[in-house]
Amino acid sequence: MNDQIIENAAAFVAELFADKAGSHGADHTMRVYRTALTIAAQEPPCDLFILSLAALLHDADDHKLFKTEHNANARRFLEKNRVDEAAQQQILQAVNSVSFSRNGGKAPATAEGRIVQDADRLDAIGAVGAARTFAYGGEHGRDLADSVGHFHEKLLRLKDTLNTPAARRMAGERHAFLETFLAHYSAETEGFYPTADLTDGEICLKLTGTCQADPARRWLPAYYFDICLPDGRKAGSCDLRIGHNEKTYIGGNIGYAVEEPFRGRRFAAKACVLLFRQARKHGMDHLFITCEAGNAASARTCELAGGEYMETADIPADNEMYAEGKRQVMIFRFKI
Repeated sequence: MNDQIIENAAAFVAELFADKAGSHGADHTMRVYRTALTIAAQEPPCDLFILSLAALLHDADDHKLFKTEHNANARRFLEKNRVDEAAQQQILQAVNSVSFSRNGGKAPATAEGRIVQDADRLDAIGAVGAARTFAYGGEHGRDLADSVGHFHEKLLRLKDTLNTPAARRMAGERHAFLETFLAHYSAETEGFYPTADLTDGEICLKLTGTCQADPARRWLPAYYFDICLPDGRKAGSCDLRIGHNEKTYIGGNIGYAVEEPFRGRRFAAKACVLLFRQARKHGMDHLFITCEAGNAASARTCELAGGEYMETADIPADNEMYAEGKRQVMIFRFKI
């Protein structure tokens, strides 16, 4: 009997949302239902009948889609399918505890409500979440900048609002996708180039951000990366400044740092070679890397990456490095 009611609910949702394809269509509801069952399988036992119907009916009276009151659509289905009054109240309690706009960071009182809330929020992050955000923006006349703003206003906050350990595990990769997407979006809309090719099979450079030029401070446009292993572990970080001025001759076009457990594997030199590839996309044919005088390890990295030693130069007093107590740098030039 219960299985048939759940099948009926899926059919009811398909009919109810037949003219509402988009960010809150029947496909969203079915993903939430499937994700809720996946979470439930990893959590302490709950009532799967209550959970299933709460998931399937969680948007049946969404105020953004329907002008109903008191869960009229959900109640109509439950009554038609002769769901007993006690179960109806449990289902509707869970349904009413899901909404982010109405409940914010408040956790639902029941296990079923917490799981459905998590499943709904998981569908708002990751690749699907990004797609839904732009679909919703298109439906409501928002431009790309407004839709991207929604990532910061809501989507990036969702990972920390999840209730269950299973959902938090699932959220990690999806949240990371949003961060990567935003970094690439920023790069592509601000005159930077794609970076997905920056890998040599042993390490890859994961874009974490970009920075526009700041002429007043003599800063050049820059990329920022994590140095990552194929399994996703972070081994260090690096950055690339595009173009040349008096600051890059002293400070270099490239900076890098490798974390202690990963040193001795030439990851810094390999990251530099990948950064050369990115610099060439901007038409650069040479660049500089500098290291503090006496830093033999960093000088060796420059040599391994193919650098030609130019000179050891004094750091000007108005340079940021001078304020850090540094006085001389070794300058290496690279033909790329």
